Amino acid sequence: MFYKPYSTTAVIVMLQFFGMASSAVAETEIMITSWYEEGDGCLKCPVFYDENGQPYHLLANGERFDDSDPTVAAHKELPLGTELLVTNPANGKTIVVVVQDRGPYSKDNGVVRDLDLSKAAAQKLSMLNTGVRKLIVTRLN
Repeated sequence: MFYKPYSTTAVIVMLQFFGMASSAVAETEIMITSWYEEGDGCLKCPVFYDENGQPYHLLANGERFDDSDPTVAAHKELPLGTELLVTNPANGKTIVVVVQDRGPYSKDNGVVRDLDLSKAAAQKLSMLNTGVRKLIVTRLN
């Protein structure tokens, strides 16, 4: 899971100061990250329809997927509800997301991805045009 720690004392102290994590919990690593939006995702996942006949998918936590929610993240192994501080090292932008889904499962040119973000989260990190990027991810709980 967090097999290659990329911890710095400064990050942990900052997270502790703001009450976001204890030093025993804060773990940081670089993850290959992508983003997904409504219409993407598992082709074998069941499709549901709302009262207006609009299709939608459910996240692993049972909630309806909303690609405009900047807190949505998917990871294969981290427990649902895990909060992550995600930083784009290219521009220093950060966002806190919550693991609410499982994945990513697709491979781009043989590259296995570690984390999927909603389109809104990717937009806040300014990574929509790059698609896949290495981001710094710190587990907060």
